[in-house]
Amino acid sequence: MNMAHRSIRLTALAVGLFGFAASLAASAGEEDCARCRLLFQICMTSNPGDLACYEQLWDCERQAECPIGSPAG
Repeated sequence: MNMAHRSIRLTALAVGLFGFAASLAASAGEEDCARCRLLFQICMTSNPGDLACYEQLWDCERQAECPIGSPAG
């Protein structure tokens, strides 16, 4: 087998696997961020205006590596 062709195939395989892994990580992150917002809404329904709800939201978003933003987002 020609080493040049083998190198190209291995590079293409590595790029494909990296892209697949990145897409899985992105979708998991979006679900985690949605979960953070849902927990915030539940907290605010139970304790309207409680600053602890905001702190829990921001902690959750930070752990899930979500973009920190408004709770409505």
